[in-house]
Amino acid sequence: MSNWDFIDYLDGITYAVDTNYKIVALSEKNWEDFARANEGIELSDPNTVVGRSLFEFVSGGEIRQAYQDLMNEIIQGQRDGWSCGYRCDAPDRKREMRMAVTAVRTNQELDGFLFQSILLDERSRPPLDIFNFRKLSSAINREVSSPLVMYHPSVEFPALAVSCLGPGAGGYGCIV
Repeated sequence: MSNWDFIDYLDGITYAVDTNYKIVALSEKNWEDFARANEGIELSDPNTVVGRSLFEFVSGGEIRQAYQDLMNEIIQGQRDGWSCGYRCDAPDRKREMRMAVTAVRTNQELDGFLFQSILLDERSRPPLDIFNFRKLSSAINREVSSPLVMYHPSVEFPALAVSCLGPGAGGYGCIV
């Protein structure tokens, strides 16, 4: 894959994934800042993320399949990328974001994918305990055996509108 030094200069939360779905680079400062601000301290060190499969951080079989299907369409030349809006709330914040995924090519050969999430709107609100996903996840695990799924109707790809509650996803309130 090409040199990813430029990735730190891009806006938002940006990361690169190779054609084997391995995360090969990320925008370190933006990544760290966002992880820390969202109680994702275990993911704030880029070294804990780079080199791992993208799908280790995507919760739910349907959403993993949707990502893989869309990325396979890029691999097969059916599209160059896609974008969708999503919510990524914190206990005391409401956030609207937009993710764009773009094919990265060298001499017509696909090198991988560039993922970029941009904050569109952020509003403060009184903290809501329902967005304390560590607490909520713990309570759910004690009460039920099936996963909690949240649907957000404004997302263009409904299959991608799944809350990532699992610790492997590292998501605390993101509806991806």
